[in-house]
Amino acid sequence: AGLADRVREIRYATLLSNRAGFDAMEHARRLVFGNLDVRMQALRDIRAQKAVAGVIAREFLANPNPLLRETAVDVLLAADRRAALPLLGELVSSEQNREVIIAVARGLRAVTTRAAAALLTGLLEHPDEDIVLAALNSLSKVGSLAAPEAICKNLTDSRWRVRVAALQTVSELGIREAAETVEQRIGDEDAFVRYTAILTMPKVADHTRAIKR
Repeated sequence: AGLADRVREIRYATLLSNRAGFDAMEHARRLVFGNLDVRMQALRDIRAQKAVAGVIAREFLANPNPLLRETAVDVLLAADRRAALPLLGELVSSEQNREVIIAVARGLRAVTTRAAAALLTGLLEHPDEDIVLAALNSLSKVGSLAAPEAICKNLTDSRWRVRVAALQTVSELGIREAAETVEQRIGDEDAFVRYTAILTMPKVADHTRAIKR
């Protein structure tokens, strides 16, 4: 083990040392010198430590292993959701691993702030379909903070799963300005999109408006 790792071990042990019933030195050793599974579990085990967990987890955002970065995202959000947002914004701007970005998108569903909604909205233009789906799903949970225009744009996406997810988000949020586009999706080439559009229409349309089938 190198000197830098030894220093990290001592620093982590110091940070964790005031936790009653917690073997700080052993836990620090697991965080620094354990194999992948051990380090991931060691990170999860400090979630309840809040501020200390945030300090340690943020360092793992730069780890070369994406599984450790993904775990660090979960720990940061559990430790302090609002404080984690600037860090996660920086991470998403440079992150190349889709699972890490999806972890961010999914984790933000419980963060009802404009900053979180803005970060999720930015992901709606990501080329990876699963990232867009995760962002839409989380936006459906943030209520009035969501950006209707960006969500509605996905109603005409070339990918049928994105169109379905956008319809479901529009339905969940009751975005009435989407009514015309939702009605157009009733004639979509994909059967599941058509079905979802029919279910969505009553949530967004004027009740006096007839659905064209």
